[in-house]
Amino acid sequence: MYLFFIIAFVATTVGSLAGLGGGIIIKPFLLSLTSLSLVNINILSSVTVFIMATISIFKRRNSKPTTIKSFKPIIIGSIFGGIIGNQIFNFLIQNINNHVLIEDFQSIMLCLLLFVALFSNKLSKFFHIDSNKKNLFVTGFFLAIISSFLSIGGGPINVAIFIILFSLDIKSASFISLIIIFFSQLVNIISYGFS
Repeated sequence: MYLFFIIAFVATTVGSLAGLGGGIIIKPFLLSLTSLSLVNINILSSVTVFIMATISIFKRRNSKPTTIKSFKPIIIGSIFGGIIGNQIFNFLIQNINNHVLIEDFQSIMLCLLLFVALFSNKLSKFFHIDSNKKNLFVTGFFLAIISSFLSIGGGPINVAIFIILFSLDIKSASFISLIIIFFSQLVNIISYGFS
């Protein structure tokens, strides 16, 4: 019990300092230090990340980015992406008996995404797209699929992608990342509640 508290406390503290959800810390630690199933770890990670995102959005509600006129396309994309990411995860859990294989796939995917996040400043020189409704929807949609599938929130990846694609500053990208995390994990939690 204390182990869960310590992991959640450290992850959300680091997450709040960086404007992220903390799931990127929670999931690997729970996988390596506990004997919980992958489904249970995903639920714990989703709930913790959702609560962290809720609090962070409330605290930062007055520091919205000025370059993004409307958050509706991101919110709608995040909801649909969260549903699809959760469905992909459930499909794999039900159809692949070896859950270690799914864990390994998620770990490899996470490493590749973190690599992109590490080099976001260098990559932002080569990419730039307009922040129109379609681009915001598609970006929110795909980031929410990843966020929901991995059940980590995806903060560093979300921030990096918004810096790379839309040339946002880190403060603005962090706020948008929290919106994606909030809605994708909300869908995740509702889905776990029904199942």
